[in-house]
Amino acid sequence: MSMTDQDDDLLIGFEKELLERIQVLEDALQEILDIANISDGGAPAFYGMLANRALKGGKIEGEI
Repeated sequence: MSMTDQDDDLLIGFEKELLERIQVLEDALQEILDIANISDGGAPAFYGMLANRALKGGKIEGEI
């Protein structure tokens, strides 16, 4: 079964949506990390550590 131009367009649109969603999630993780860095206590430090690990775990590169 071969892919048509319409299939290619759908895949490109899907990839774009995924990259946009990943960017939203990375931004949210960065916000958690930023808040944790200025907050006191064990819970913010813990969640900041998790956010930092997730951000360093590997960003998916792509153009949006």
